[in-house]
Amino acid sequence: MSHYILRYIQAGAKPAGDVDKIKALPGLKMLDESSPRMLLVDAPSGALTSLLKTLPDWTVSPEQVYQLPDPRPRLKENPKQRRVRK
Repeated sequence: MSHYILRYIQAGAKPAGDVDKIKALPGLKMLDESSPRMLLVDAPSGALTSLLKTLPDWTVSPEQVYQLPDPRPRLKENPKQRRVRK
């Protein structure tokens, strides 16, 4: 199973009836529903795609995770091992 973001594309908050249908999907685990228009779920892709064909006001996309760069400055080389030119 993979994580998916479900986004309600109409104006206003996500309908409670649609959310109940999504929650009833076998094998689905709701990870986050705090957003007024989006859901983060862990679900089998085939079952989720089939369900969303019956809910045209929703889009689905796989969750993407990005690694953040390390914000701490680093030396390019170790000063103790630095060669001194003469």
